[in-house]
Amino acid sequence: MADEYELDGRRVVKAKIARWQIREGERALFESAEQVPNWRLADKSRRLLADFCHHLSGKLPSIVGSPLKDVDRDVLKREALISAASIIVRAAGSGMANIACGYQPESAGPARRAFEAKLNARAVVDDPSGEYALRYLQGRSRGLQKLADRYGGGDDLPLLSQLSHADVRGLSRLYVKPPRISDQVTEGEINLMPSREDQSAGLVAYLLAYEAVEMCSILAEEFGIGFEVPPWVSGELHRQGEAVRAAAP
Repeated sequence: MADEYELDGRRVVKAKIARWQIREGERALFESAEQVPNWRLADKSRRLLADFCHHLSGKLPSIVGSPLKDVDRDVLKREALISAASIIVRAAGSGMANIACGYQPESAGPARRAFEAKLNARAVVDDPSGEYALRYLQGRSRGLQKLADRYGGGDDLPLLSQLSHADVRGLSRLYVKPPRISDQVTEGEINLMPSREDQSAGLVAYLLAYEAVEMCSILAEEFGIGFEVPPWVSGELHRQGEAVRAAAP
C-alpha cells in the first residue's frame, strides 16, 4: 500500500513505485511468448502476407501526385487492397506484442483492426466500379457493423468492441477473484500487472493468422494470380479452425 501523511492540513499520498515490477513482468512474459498456442502460426502468416503484399505492390504504377479521383479504378482497387493488407500485417504484429508482454485483453484492438481491414478489402473487390476503393482510400469506408452484417462475423463485434474501447465492462477480463454481484453493482478485484492465459491468447493468435491468410486470398483474387500457402500453415489453420468451431456454443 502507498504511504499517506498529512501536509498543510490535507492528506497526501506517496506512492511506492518500486514495488510495482511491471517491466520485469513484461520481460518475463515476453521471453516465454513462444509457448502460446498458435504463436508460430501467427508469425508465419503475417510474414506470408508481408511478403505477398511487398511483391504485389511492385506491380502497381506510381500514383504519386495524381488526384485519387483521376486514377484508373482497377489501379485504385489494388492500391486499396495493398493498404488494407498493410494494416493487417501491422495489426498482427501489434496483437502479438500485446500478447507477448502480458496485455492479452488489449490484443483485441489489433484483432478488430485486422478484421475491419479484411472486410473493407472484401467490399473493395465486390465493387467493380472502384467507387468503394476510392472512398476507402479517402477514409470514408462503411462502418464495421454494416460490413460484418454483410460479410459475416457480426456476432464477435460486441466483445471485440468492449475490449478495444474504453468500456469498463472490458475490465471483467482482468478479474482475479470472483466478483460480488448485486442488482446495481458488480465488484471484483482486478490484476493491473502484466499477465497471460496461454489458451485464450492462442485463440487471438489464431484469429490474427486467419485474417492474414484470408487477406492473401483476397489479394490473389483481385490481381488474378494464385499464391502458395506453406503446407504447415494451411494444415494448422484448418486444424485450429475445426477446434474453434467445435468449441463454439
